[in-house]
Amino acid sequence: MSDAEAVLMAVCAVLGCLVARPVPLWFCASVVVVALSVRAPWLAVLAALLLGSAWSHRAWGAVGVPSTSRPAEAFHGPAVLVIDPVRVGGVTHVVLRIRQKRYDVWAAGSPGRRLLRRSAFQVVWVEGTLRPPPPRRWRRLALRHIVGEMQVRSVVDWSSGSPLARSTQRTRDALSRGARVLSAVDRSLFLGLVIGDDRDEPPSLVDDFRGAGLGHLTAVSGQNVAFLLAVASPLLRRCRPLWRWLLTVMLLGWFAALTRFEPSVLRATVMAGLAATAFGLGRVASPLRLLALAVTALVIVDPFLVWSPGFWLSVSATTGIVLFARRLAAGLPGPRWLALASAVTLSAQVGVAPVAWLVFGREAVWALPANVLAEPVAAFVMTYGLPAGLLAGALPGWCAAVVHGPNLFALRWLRLVAGTAAGGDWPWARPVVSLGGVLLVGWLLRRSARALGSTR
Repeated sequence: MSDAEAVLMAVCAVLGCLVARPVPLWFCASVVVVALSVRAPWLAVLAALLLGSAWSHRAWGAVGVPSTSRPAEAFHGPAVLVIDPVRVGGVTHVVLRIRQKRYDVWAAGSPGRRLLRRSAFQVVWVEGTLRPPPPRRWRRLALRHIVGEMQVRSVVDWSSGSPLARSTQRTRDALSRGARVLSAVDRSLFLGLVIGDDRDEPPSLVDDFRGAGLGHLTAVSGQNVAFLLAVASPLLRRCRPLWRWLLTVMLLGWFAALTRFEPSVLRATVMAGLAATAFGLGRVASPLRLLALAVTALVIVDPFLVWSPGFWLSVSATTGIVLFARRLAAGLPGPRWLALASAVTLSAQVGVAPVAWLVFGREAVWALPANVLAEPVAAFVMTYGLPAGLLAGALPGWCAAVVHGPNLFALRWLRLVAGTAAGGDWPWARPVVSLGGVLLVGWLLRRSARALGSTR
């Protein structure tokens, strides 16, 4: 399958998820079997369209229809936390999975305080009432696979959950424990960058980063996966091919659970898993094909991802990097490592700009220079922060402060860049910076095209 055919397959899978028609699964399976047997790319494209439509229809059917006529139901038993609890005012918000269905919970008082002490994937024994969601909130909840609401009266007991849940929670606890030597704001930014725990980030910090076009740095992103594999590569290279593949896949799955299966991390982990599989089979797959296959697989498994802004921001940024980074790097002056890092940042901003305009109605004026200044430093925190944070969690306070010293300087730099760029939104700046950005990218593409042409 060529790159163009893989991209077409991804587009058809997305369109199928948006259409959501009741295509019989036996028919979809027949098309898939025939496509694999005769190796016909057009049949694979058709299969993606049909599967996306069929699974999307089933997903919508699973969350039901908005109705207040369904009676409330008393419940007493175990429930699994789907997300980490968040305190909103005096109320705790969490999503619980009960009998393989998700329920939205807003709990105050003693039940809220008990739930707040728990974390995602742990099990709690609760008493309460299950009821359908109000029609005005149905679609927003349905896109998160939530079928109703629960009023919790009491939280009786809890357990730490599966071995995976215990492992990820111990890691998060160690990182949080080591980060106590940082200030509250720096600690919240550090945990958001490394593991996506952005619950304690103050609104002023989030506003600054979003206003500077650095909102993706307040939470975990697909970049973290690349840096995780870079940290683990010395160990993985020592393993035999089969064990290297198994350990890579296990590490990717563990990190996805650690970061609570954020859409951008899912995209990156699936891409990395496909790349590891292709490498293990002795095949070469282009980044564009890997991205298209990852999008196809993810939207078929979870059709509601087509409505996730975080997923599309991640996909669009990666698309920009895949299409433009190499060409931009060839046209940038300076050392090779600096040109490549700047090209990745520039191309990601070019790719994400259209989606940012559609989702947020605008793109930050200083996003381009802010990302050039912030991305290399954020990459350092993502790479150094995880092993250093775990080490700091096992050391006494003054030792942890020394280990976190480089992180502290990096975090303060990121806050400085975000605060400065967010405050620079003057009326004349938007058209000037936008025009300058277009001219700069165009000039770099032209220069890189000449550079590539001269080498042939």
